Amino acid sequence: MGPLQYFHESTLPRIHHIVWCRLPAADGSPGSAVTPALVRSTERHPPTQRGALIVSLGTTKLDSNRCRPVDLIIQNAERLDQLNLPMAVRFDLGSTAWFPWAAEFFQPPEHSFYVVAGALTADEISRLRSKLKRRGIIQAI
Repeated sequence: MGPLQYFHESTLPRIHHIVWCRLPAADGSPGSAVTPALVRSTERHPPTQRGALIVSLGTTKLDSNRCRPVDLIIQNAERLDQLNLPMAVRFDLGSTAWFPWAAEFFQPPEHSFYVVAGALTADEISRLRSKLKRRGIIQAI
């Protein structure tokens, strides 16, 4: 793999946006599978005008009974349509992954033109915070 094709840091998605991410292969290089990911944090490097995202990856394996209390699940048909998600998704809030904001790691799936699917609603952000509190990742105020 040659040098990465970084997007300009000014195009970094915001926290609570859903982006399309290529799952890394075993060696850490970008794989072929594209999955939704929830942006948990961003990092900027102004001298190089590059950035990175820390994300929670999404899966279509909902495992609702076990994961509903601790992971964010989006399954409402209207929201799935708004976000152009083809099926319900569960974001694993117990793990995060760091990816450079580069074309090799972020690209739209075949059914979309956009890397950023959209932002969480206020209700979804509230549910997210509740799940993060339950996991002990953030403290209740």
